[in-house]
Amino acid sequence: MFRPDHNRIDAKRRNIGDHRKKQFAEASHKEQKYPHRLNFYADPPTADITLEQFEQWAIDRLRILAELEACSFRNKPPAEVASHMKPLLDKLLPLESSSSQSSQLFAQRQKDHYSHFILRLAFASTEDLRRRFSRVETMLFRLRFNSDDLADRSAFVAGLELDWWETVTEDERAALSSELAAMMPARAKASGSHNPEDETWFKVDWARVPELVEQRRVLLRAGKAYVPAREQASMVLGEFTQRLEKQLELTARALPRLDEDDRLTPILDHLSKNFITPDSAYLSGTTSAAGLGADMSARNKILTEHPPGPGEAHGCPYRHFDLENLNALMGGMGVTERGVLQGVREDKEGQRFHMASSSSTSTSRKSKRQRTTASFTSAQLETIVHPNEYFKRSYLLKNLDKARQADVKMEGA
Repeated sequence: MFRPDHNRIDAKRRNIGDHRKKQFAEASHKEQKYPHRLNFYADPPTADITLEQFEQWAIDRLRILAELEACSFRNKPPAEVASHMKPLLDKLLPLESSSSQSSQLFAQRQKDHYSHFILRLAFASTEDLRRRFSRVETMLFRLRFNSDDLADRSAFVAGLELDWWETVTEDERAALSSELAAMMPARAKASGSHNPEDETWFKVDWARVPELVEQRRVLLRAGKAYVPAREQASMVLGEFTQRLEKQLELTARALPRLDEDDRLTPILDHLSKNFITPDSAYLSGTTSAAGLGADMSARNKILTEHPPGPGEAHGCPYRHFDLENLNALMGGMGVTERGVLQGVREDKEGQRFHMASSSSTSTSRKSKRQRTTASFTSAQLETIVHPNEYFKRSYLLKNLDKARQADVKMEGA
């Protein structure tokens, strides 16, 4: 009949190798190096870790991201977010600078690297999870970028080799001196001081920095935005977000083709359904029903499909109570501030029940008293993301005087 013409097959799609060699070939893994404190997470990890490390590292990072999301919902200013997150980051996800010469640098950066990719697998399945993961990861990167020292930050940015911005030459800066001087901060112009960051400018396409254009913090000329060095963080953050969103889409496409270990699939599924989603804290598989031998579907059905009736006390009051009963409950807790009550009402309507719980608990009479007496550390005052944490904090508040005398001891306290 017809002689097969191999030239009709695209060379890129033609299989010219020996399948036996491919099947039994050893995987070539590149040794991971972490020269910088910051990371764009371009290369996936390749070394082996234990299953316990896999789960614990992911949970630690998840708690950080959940707290950042809580700060975002509360509209905290950047300075307050940084001071609030510092003890949590030092406890759960420490990341020291290269100048510290710490012996834990590699271990810290390895945990940061691996935990990011574990959560990327867990949160790449749906568009909503990808969007929320990208937003909180960008918040974490911004926090670290702003806290990094100038030398490490400059070395990291130089290593990115970004080709879409260029440094403004001295001749061009002299030609636009009056316009560029008008972009200096009012405080610097009033004092006449010269900041080295105000003497360096970058030229990029204006579409790369829409946030700076909207806030009128750049000079626009012929489709180019002249960005001062003090706004370099916005450009780097934009590049980080853009790359992460593309990588999340690629991960989502690869998920159906992955032949995962049966031990990992439940962990990834559990991570994607806990802490981050609005009411996930009340769907956790580690609630008290687990001790009764109920499976996951049965426990979720108890919590979601059977609201408490007369004489019953299960469920979440922030989820099941009407506004009148909820206001009465918070009044009994000593929460009377109008702003807090309004915030709890908005969190309830937005199904952010863990946020409502944290707000009312942190502003109760005893919570204010323990803050003034410094009974708890700031790490113990993080957002409540699980019913067990709500019970633990309530128990310690009830026994506040004993807790100061170290008479009240709880696991993990």
